[in-house]
Amino acid sequence: MRKIIRPVIFVLIVTPFIAVLSCGKPDQSDDESVIKKETEKKIAIPENMTPEGTWLNYSQRNGKPNAWIKIYKKGNKYYGRIVKILQHPPGKPNPVCEECEGTYKNKRILGMEVLWGFEKVADNSYKNGYILDVNNGKIYNCKFRLAGGGNKVKIRGYLKYEALGRTTTWDRVE
Repeated sequence: MRKIIRPVIFVLIVTPFIAVLSCGKPDQSDDESVIKKETEKKIAIPENMTPEGTWLNYSQRNGKPNAWIKIYKKGNKYYGRIVKILQHPPGKPNPVCEECEGTYKNKRILGMEVLWGFEKVADNSYKNGYILDVNNGKIYNCKFRLAGGGNKVKIRGYLKYEALGRTTTWDRVE
């Protein structure tokens, strides 16, 4: 009797867990995500394309447009500054970084430098920089690369190990 119970318990406990792990976003089928990934890979990025310009980032909480970040080059490094805030906290048209530490503490978010120190390491890849998350005040190691024909940038922030970080995609505005 015991030999029969163990496989049944395994099936009852593990099968739903596997089903949850294999699900994609509820609004996107597996076929759509495969097509999207293949399309992104096929779009060539012009040789003279740089990350310089204005980028639209999205809220990690609700996926809505959050702010415009202007990426610019100073010397041989790239930096980014918030130039427009699209989602203001209620009653705070000029929010400050309350969670930040050091020189960023209680500074206005609009105009704040949130990306710094990036070096070009390959055709469309930039590393050795940092990103400030103004929502929690934390500074993360960061790298990014151009994608989607130069109209998207994939930004990966992490504390110590890249594999444990989070990637977000920004869209080019200008």
